[in-house]
Amino acid sequence: MNNTQFFSRMVAGQVLLTLGGLTVASPASAEKDCTAQLASIAELYQQQNIAELDGFTPIHYQHDCQVLPHEESFTLNALVFAKAEVDELDKTHRIAVVLSNSDSGNIVAKAPTPIELEDKLWLQFKALSLDTARYWLGEGRTIEDRAFGVRMHLRSSNNVGRAERMDMFLAQGEVLRPVVTDLAVREAAGMAMPCGEEEQGTTRTVDMQPSRHNELMDLVIRSREFVTEYDFDSCEVTTVHGQRSTDILPFYAGRYRVPVQLRASDTWSYDHAFDPSRFVNSNQLANDGDFRDHLERFFGPHKDTLFWEKATLAEQIRAGLAKPEPLKELELGGYITSGCRQHSCPEKALYASDGDMLELFAALHYQCDECPDAGQLRIYYRDETALEHFGPVLSRWQGEYAPDSSVTRQAISLHGLGPVEAVNLPKDR
Repeated sequence: MNNTQFFSRMVAGQVLLTLGGLTVASPASAEKDCTAQLASIAELYQQQNIAELDGFTPIHYQHDCQVLPHEESFTLNALVFAKAEVDELDKTHRIAVVLSNSDSGNIVAKAPTPIELEDKLWLQFKALSLDTARYWLGEGRTIEDRAFGVRMHLRSSNNVGRAERMDMFLAQGEVLRPVVTDLAVREAAGMAMPCGEEEQGTTRTVDMQPSRHNELMDLVIRSREFVTEYDFDSCEVTTVHGQRSTDILPFYAGRYRVPVQLRASDTWSYDHAFDPSRFVNSNQLANDGDFRDHLERFFGPHKDTLFWEKATLAEQIRAGLAKPEPLKELELGGYITSGCRQHSCPEKALYASDGDMLELFAALHYQCDECPDAGQLRIYYRDETALEHFGPVLSRWQGEYAPDSSVTRQAISLHGLGPVEAVNLPKDR
């Protein structure tokens, strides 16, 4: 890993820390109280990120912070902002993860975007905590090699269901890189009893092991089922442990890929792709209810003019898949399918997915001043890795259907549409 911007070393009982060329010293055994700076750090973050926090209010009692035990000149902060939608029970939370200087409170690194959680009847955000256990993912022992976790505690509105989600980050220069998203470290269902709770669920632990193929360690996720049995007479609660299982998560495409069965909340995670493998063609896919829901989650309410004026992107992409073409399995891994609009087949849509983490959508349209004849291929993506993975396939697809079309791309995030950018597709291999 590149440690030239962000590293530490011990000199004469002090920790010397370098971040982006700035070196600060701190006694190796110092104990710092970070809570006094939380409000000012939240205010500073909100000032620096006005657009993505428009309409959001800091929830100060839910903030958390922890001085890094291995680098005490830096403090990890999780800042909670909330926006009430219809009523007070229907909230969207954005959790900003930032690293600050323990002395000055200045922000020195932050996650690219906040974690976003939408309260639902079945699970609502209640609290968070920080996990600074020894998650050494790199070969060295610098601040860039040790990950940390943000644990979000979730409960249903009737207090029956509960889950604990953990996202993990690595510090890299001025960026806190998300490497694990939506891992359920605990999930259970149960009910309150006079002297305790009766539950049934699963707990998970995170460990590491050397990887044969990647720069970072593999994650070892150990799951264990449990049941708590309640005795009404003695008011005692006994825990009975059940089946165990182990999942190995390698570092892939810039992160650890959390399988669906280990995710805390499938409806909150935009970090996974739809699996189209069971469909025969694009029409079957477009008419599937789950895929329609996925389209709406991917594109949100965003609108643009592709096939007709100012309609939702989800609606137009689905229309572009209506006239069926076969689903194809790709040699590089994943699937691709495309179709065209009924009665207007030059207008087409495409969906490519590896069935797990990487996906993108594309539309061949003619509703632009510079493309009335040749057309324009517009690619929509959330993860730039998907462009790299499927780029050669898109190049071949363009060559087959619209070789003279221009190609643009547009990123989609929870906060809006990015700018439309021209792009050169890689050669097919």
